[in-house]
Amino acid sequence: MQRRTRMVLAVGLGLPFLGCAGLMTSIFSSFPTYQGDLVDAGDFVGVGGDSYGWIVPVQGGVVWVDAGLDPEAADLLAHSRGPVLAVLITHGHADHTVGLQALRDVPVYTGPTEGALVTGERRAGSWMAGTFGALMGNAGPTPQLREVKDGDVITVGGQQFEAVHVPGHTTGSLVWVWQDVAFTGDSLLGHTDHLAPVHWAFATDHAQNLRSVKKLVGRGIQRVADGHAGLHTDVGDQVDAL
Repeated sequence: MQRRTRMVLAVGLGLPFLGCAGLMTSIFSSFPTYQGDLVDAGDFVGVGGDSYGWIVPVQGGVVWVDAGLDPEAADLLAHSRGPVLAVLITHGHADHTVGLQALRDVPVYTGPTEGALVTGERRAGSWMAGTFGALMGNAGPTPQLREVKDGDVITVGGQQFEAVHVPGHTTGSLVWVWQDVAFTGDSLLGHTDHLAPVHWAFATDHAQNLRSVKKLVGRGIQRVADGHAGLHTDVGDQVDAL
């Protein structure tokens, strides 16, 4: 888990859960190794910090997958070659959405019922994510918010992105599939030798998350770009073993 997120959680949750040291250790140790503030995949890049926002070049600009926690989205904008034409949100937690405040005129695509979580009209369903959201805020009003459903394909700048609804981490969590890449947010994180959802304390329904990611099996996915570890290549066998 990245430094600022870890610090916020430690300060905000440390005292209430002082007697639950084992649980807190389990949560922190479950996060995979962070690959760094910039991940260059060749045909797209990931910008880290508190979570990864992924920048995909398309004709006439770029598409973002998630927007990070910085309300100015400074690092994402600095690495974007051309205007941001659309933002594809994997889920509505603050560390993936607050950066939308910097892009008021850009279409933002979210999963079923997820818009209220993005804007702060609904609190996150899991106890840990709910507390985190209360501490870190939300994207606020998002004028061009557009809800998609499972199987919808968004075409931007000549590139197609398919929305795969994977409820569990949140009710409206999506994996966005582009070419051989799955942008998984927190629904599936890459570890050294396996893929697994983020810790159950951050999930609305962890068991449902484990079931729903099986939708990715058989799609020819070879790369997973997640929300907190980075990019994982040659993972076709791991995906098909979910």
